[in-house]
Amino acid sequence: MVGFSDITHIHLALWARCRVASLHGPFANWSDEWSGPASAKALRRALMTTDSVT
Repeated sequence: MVGFSDITHIHLALWARCRVASLHGPFANWSDEWSGPASAKALRRALMTTDSVT
């Protein structure tokens, strides 16, 4: 697991102890201007579908 903040440990604990999958990423008002349409599309897919995102 690779993380960039203390929140990573909370997500790992949720999975290890409760088997609750969680997602940590960009804030909700994501904009295509910041990183391009491909990143925005991937974020929307991760948040709004039940399809595998791997």
